[in-house]
Amino acid sequence: MTEIGTSISQIGRQLANARRSRGWTQSDVAQRIASHVSQVSPIEQGKANPTLQTLIELSDVLGLSVALVPKSKLQAIEKLIGQPDIPAPLPTDAGNVYDDVFIPDPDVHGRS
Repeated sequence: MTEIGTSISQIGRQLANARRSRGWTQSDVAQRIASHVSQVSPIEQGKANPTLQTLIELSDVLGLSVALVPKSKLQAIEKLIGQPDIPAPLPTDAGNVYDDVFIPDPDVHGRS
């Protein structure tokens, strides 16, 4: 298989995996891009060479992005993508929600 054929197959697998992770059928994806399942299936199987517009539409509805990465950086990017997300630190001082939400009534608090 040529390098282009391999890339098309890899793209198809990534699209199929993203679709499955959402619990969607090929028909669900086709409806979201105003297309027919007969267009989605061969792309996922690596048997069709989608246009850039179709690839962007598919990627967008599946929560993916299309990026051009220099080959010299590809391995580092793939390694980075494979790392688990680092959880955001929790705030140490959350404050008082009551003070943040409610404005004191001057008639109640202003009288002695």
